[in-house]
Amino acid sequence: MVAQSQEDDVATAALLLNSAGIQKNLFPKTYHIKLSKGFVAYLIFLTVFVFAYTLVIYYAPQSDSEQRGVSFEHLLFFDVAYCGAILFFILMQVPRRVVRDNDSLKIVFCCRTRLVPIESLVEIRIVRRRRCCDKQGRLCIYPGKCFWGYPTNFDQNVIVVTDSCCNNYFFCLHDMEEFVLDNWPALEEEGHETADEPQACMPCLRQYSSVADLVWKLYETDLQAVSAAMHSETARAMVGASAFWKAAFEKVLAASRGGF
Repeated sequence: MVAQSQEDDVATAALLLNSAGIQKNLFPKTYHIKLSKGFVAYLIFLTVFVFAYTLVIYYAPQSDSEQRGVSFEHLLFFDVAYCGAILFFILMQVPRRVVRDNDSLKIVFCCRTRLVPIESLVEIRIVRRRRCCDKQGRLCIYPGKCFWGYPTNFDQNVIVVTDSCCNNYFFCLHDMEEFVLDNWPALEEEGHETADEPQACMPCLRQYSSVADLVWKLYETDLQAVSAAMHSETARAMVGASAFWKAAFEKVLAASRGGF
């Protein structure tokens, strides 16, 4: 689960309610949001575009008159206020941290906190590969969903999808592997169960002193079952003659004595 691969990790509500963090009593636990390089580049591009567009309009030649209706200082003040308002609005929609409880997920913003019950989650998808928009992008996989978060997928991201249209989130964490280890079921449990199965059979094997005794017991049990089913003299004769074959079989497998 935590191995570095190009495949997305997906957890449903059932897996989240049986995660390793619940079994180890790790919750509530806080995971901090990481501002990815793609998001920072998006903000820089937006700011540069606004100021560059203003300069182009201000210094473009005018056909009617050379007089400009507003000074450059006024345009600069307007651009600063305009960009500040846009950046403030964008940053208000970006989560600051995620708090995982046993039965809920809290998405903490600057001015509000959204509580997402685990039962309402459709899935949490860990997008590990860096990519541009393609058929595997979140807008293509969930076309009817509206996501809160920063508009970039140039880094590894977490997609939180709920059963509602607008209560969905898209963000990046500082420690993605820690989030997966805590919120996905532990992989060791399956290994322990398979390792215990052979040990459960050992007591029933130790009651036989040799391989010959074990094979003979199986052979004798089979003959008794045939005798009970047939109720004939032939079958009972086979059981009676089996002592001879037992002695011959033990001589052949004498070297195998020593037990399990």
